[in-house]
Amino acid sequence: MRSLASLLRPLIPVVVLALAGCTPTAAIVGPAGDEEFVPGDAVEFEGVADDLLGSPIAEWHWDFGDGHSETTGTGAVSYAYCAPGTYLAALTVTTADGRTSACLPGACCSAPIRIYPVPCVSSSGTACRGRLTVGEKKVRYWRSHSLGRPDPNIERAVIVQHGNSRNADGYFGTMVEAAIAEGLIYSTLILAVNFITLEDLPAPDELYWSSSGWKKGDPSLNEPGLSSFDVMDHVFAELGTPGRFPSLEEIVIAGHSAGGQFVNRFAGGSGAEEGLAGIGVRYVVANPSSYMYLNEARRVAGHLDLFEVPAPGEIACPYSYNDYKYGLDERNEYMSRLTGDGIRTRYTGRDVVYLLGTEDDDPQGDGLDRSCPAMLQGDHRLMRGTVFYNHLCEYFDCSNHDFVPVQGVGHSGRGMFTSEEGRGVIFGSYISFPGSGSYISFPGSAWERNLREAPPPLSATVLPGRGRAPGELRSEAEPRNEKIVAFMTPGSRI
Repeated sequence: MRSLASLLRPLIPVVVLALAGCTPTAAIVGPAGDEEFVPGDAVEFEGVADDLLGSPIAEWHWDFGDGHSETTGTGAVSYAYCAPGTYLAALTVTTADGRTSACLPGACCSAPIRIYPVPCVSSSGTACRGRLTVGEKKVRYWRSHSLGRPDPNIERAVIVQHGNSRNADGYFGTMVEAAIAEGLIYSTLILAVNFITLEDLPAPDELYWSSSGWKKGDPSLNEPGLSSFDVMDHVFAELGTPGRFPSLEEIVIAGHSAGGQFVNRFAGGSGAEEGLAGIGVRYVVANPSSYMYLNEARRVAGHLDLFEVPAPGEIACPYSYNDYKYGLDERNEYMSRLTGDGIRTRYTGRDVVYLLGTEDDDPQGDGLDRSCPAMLQGDHRLMRGTVFYNHLCEYFDCSNHDFVPVQGVGHSGRGMFTSEEGRGVIFGSYISFPGSGSYISFPGSAWERNLREAPPPLSATVLPGRGRAPGELRSEAEPRNEKIVAFMTPGSRI
């Protein structure tokens, strides 16, 4: 029978060789992978190391992944990266007896260190202003990050469209404020395109429009082949350029007042979304003065949710109330690139959110369109948004569209986009609950939806639109589409 010593004797050289070649281990444990840095920030690295043979760690060798390295006597070091990018730092250690740790793949490297470009956030002066080349002309715009330089850190692009005052700088500043409040300024590219008129003193090489033409996609006055919607299509194409923003997941185009008119029509006419590979698009229509209706029916006076085709003798504009921009007749060149059915299909298939201030209910509000076609849509902006949403759900499938009231806000772009509701819709934290609101619709009443009530389960049913022909009225006994929300606060003007 063999002794224990004889059994172990063949293993002794293996054990000795293993101990002789034993290497220390090292790992980087900080910073965490979700921290955000910009060039010049101090990135605090923390390492841990161990040696099976018990020899003390004499040197810590840090490779920061950008061509620079440093050796320290402790397991901590501070380093500032000079340029944006994603870096992998590595750590090796040397013991007092001269042995160096082996770096197995992924075993001694940090989590990816993301150095974001410093965003431009000033709406004053020209620091954040650029000029975009479209065709042979230029268009002014404001941006938080470069539109033309590749940037792997950009995950969302927000295009904010100015109102009738054409103050793109002010709307840019508002959206920067909203992004900072959400903690997403480093990963969000904010753009504000400026559609100027002759009053804005365009340079000889700059495109300009009429004060009413830009908001509905009319051609430029000095380049008839280029619509304002063509310019926005170009912006979408720039954002979707392969390899430029590889992390981009969503584009949000949000417009307030006249900018809301722009977004409402652009959503129905533009095919830019179809050219984007794997990038979602949301259209946010906030407090516009009018909407583009998809058929000839309009609300019955005194109602929010009953519709019929107006009889010629009942209205002052029987032959023009459905002309574009209020309807689909007599469309401009850009909007005529699709048939009426094509526009209906495209618009109802978009992800559209109607963001309406509950205090934007003044029939004499500044800048409110009081033309005959506009007045057929309602007396004020809040009513017009509610009626249009109800109309859309009455005749079409509105399951891709949402109605979001902003409590206590009137006709204010800043108030809308920096509100909790506005930020949620734009930056992705908003959750809609289809069918969550009951509605009340009585002539001469106030309409209220209590948003403080607990929402129903996410599986709530969404019914499609009824698909009636214009003028075919719903019977009073017929159930309404549960997606429809007719919202007004107590005491609102109706």
